[in-house]
Amino acid sequence: MKILITGGNGNIAKIIKNKLSYLYDITNLGRTELNILSYEDVKSYLETNEFDILIHTAIIGGRRTKDDPEDTVEKNVEMFNNLMKLSDKFKMIINLDSAAIYDRSTDILNRFENELKTIPEDKYGKSKYLIHKQSLEYKNVYNLRLFNIFHANEEKDRFIKACFIAGNDNTILTINEDKYFDFFYELDFIKVIKYYIQNYPNLEKTVNLCYEKKYKLSEIAKLIINNHDNIKIIKKTSINNYTGNNNLLNKYNIEFLGLEESLKIYDKRYIDLKDRRIKIVIDTLPVDWNCGGYVVMNYLCQNINDLNHPNFYSKIYIPDGSKPTYTFPNTFYTDKDEIFDDNTIVVYSEFVDGNPLNCKHVIRWLLQYIYNYSSTWKNTDLIYNWNNYTNNKTAKILSNVYFSKIFKNNNKTERIKTCYVIKKGYQYHGHITFFHPNDSIFIDYKASHQEICDIFNECKYFYCYDPNSMFTIYAVICGCITILYPTKDKTKEEYFKSYNRNNKIYNYGIAYGNSEEEIKFATDTLAEGEFAYKEFFESYKDTVYDFLKDLEIYFKEN
Repeated sequence: MKILITGGNGNIAKIIKNKLSYLYDITNLGRTELNILSYEDVKSYLETNEFDILIHTAIIGGRRTKDDPEDTVEKNVEMFNNLMKLSDKFKMIINLDSAAIYDRSTDILNRFENELKTIPEDKYGKSKYLIHKQSLEYKNVYNLRLFNIFHANEEKDRFIKACFIAGNDNTILTINEDKYFDFFYELDFIKVIKYYIQNYPNLEKTVNLCYEKKYKLSEIAKLIINNHDNIKIIKKTSINNYTGNNNLLNKYNIEFLGLEESLKIYDKRYIDLKDRRIKIVIDTLPVDWNCGGYVVMNYLCQNINDLNHPNFYSKIYIPDGSKPTYTFPNTFYTDKDEIFDDNTIVVYSEFVDGNPLNCKHVIRWLLQYIYNYSSTWKNTDLIYNWNNYTNNKTAKILSNVYFSKIFKNNNKTERIKTCYVIKKGYQYHGHITFFHPNDSIFIDYKASHQEICDIFNECKYFYCYDPNSMFTIYAVICGCITILYPTKDKTKEEYFKSYNRNNKIYNYGIAYGNSEEEIKFATDTLAEGEFAYKEFFESYKDTVYDFLKDLEIYFKEN
């Protein structure tokens, strides 16, 4: 399912993409990427890009604290018209409607969707009124009418954020007019978006996004601020309420959090957001001990947090929504409901296409030699290599090598067996001329670390066809000589640059190829390997510290 969202730089567009990109292929476009005031630009773009659904969030004006521009009506209507001329390009169009359509100069109290008593006089409200009227002419257009959506990353002058700030700082919150006012939480909003996507076309044409229970502003403030004496009300009654009837929304039987539960979640998000340190979000799947990439991505999160850096902390983001079952770094786990603000840094591996979390600051961590998506990366993205074997020569090194304590030498005196692993060997070498004995034990990709450790302890030689596998070292720790299949494009000296730490080459117990000379070297140095490699693992934590120093400089300059 491919979804296009207009107004890509706005909060609502970002919320949708951040929360649903794990389910759908979502493209967010801001005005610099697609000028929807130009019909020709929109037409040209849609001629070369196909989508199933359009979610229209782009808008001018609408803020209560700012005057609407003079051309608000003309531009908002023109943007909608340009899209409607091409409405047949989409299976469904979701238009973000506004309760300003009811005319905010009047008393809007539990209004039904079709209860439009007067035409709004304000520019923003009038533009939404005209857009709604026009939308009714199109069968595939649906209107989701918002009164107010709240989220922890919203501006400080928004009412609910202002309540949390006042409660936290023990300052006065002033309510000029104590009215009934509908607020709808971002997670419940996303539930409605998902419902509309999944249940087309059996949907209401227009629906109010609001909860059944209504609250005055003072009642909401008291749910957030413990010291009620800090809540000052200028006018205790109002003839300008702002609430809707939610009978149509209730028909969908969506299980909403509701306002009070939403505020509890918001509170946790707000506490997280108060942390003035910059958040480094690592986009990866849960730890899979058979995939070194997932292991080190998760381990990076733990290493960053273990440093207790004054300016940075880290969390794991799992894009498919699955829950972690591993022992690290579960205390740093986050999910699709996480806050990503403009100071968030996201770390992607080389296999991630584009910037699905839509974060301002992006780091590409090249864990493997081969990657295919560099054409979707930006020049401003920071590039780090896992080691010298990856093929971006100008990038710095970030290698937080994880040492699995499962691997150890059981001191078996008689070793006559051999084993081998291929893993990503074909990706690196293309063609492989195997040189392991025919009766060698094949190490299955899905074998557990304990099973692999037992095999290494039975074997004299381990033939490794994957030049970037940690098994080359784990075998040596278990007392098994590693015979590494040489690569076409690197000499032994070039390859072992990746094993250079503090001007010391860690190649103990490893033969680069199966020549007699190499196997003798590996045999002679095997005994040193078990202890040397533990030192080797520990030394790589320095690269994480250097990585954070780089980021400090980066943020000073950007």
